Amino acid sequence: MGIFKSVSDKLREMKQRAKNKKQFINNVMQSVQDGELTDAEMDELTGQYKEFGITESELKKIRIAAYVAASKTVKQDGVVSNEEY
Repeated sequence: MGIFKSVSDKLREMKQRAKNKKQFINNVMQSVQDGELTDAEMDELTGQYKEFGITESELKKIRIAAYVAASKTVKQDGVVSNEEY
């Protein structure tokens, strides 16, 4: 019975980690939705990625996706101001 509980626990952990990662990505995208990432948002996201166990490799990929999303938002009006640049 011990091996089944171990496997079951591992699967539960994997599902929770995937759920946490998805939530973190959603939080990042919501934070950059306006084209700006404030210090407060950055502090909150830093705490979340540590709490959720997001790896540096995963974080790099998420940062790239967030940068692309923020860039699209900033460029929507066709003008990139000095503040946005």
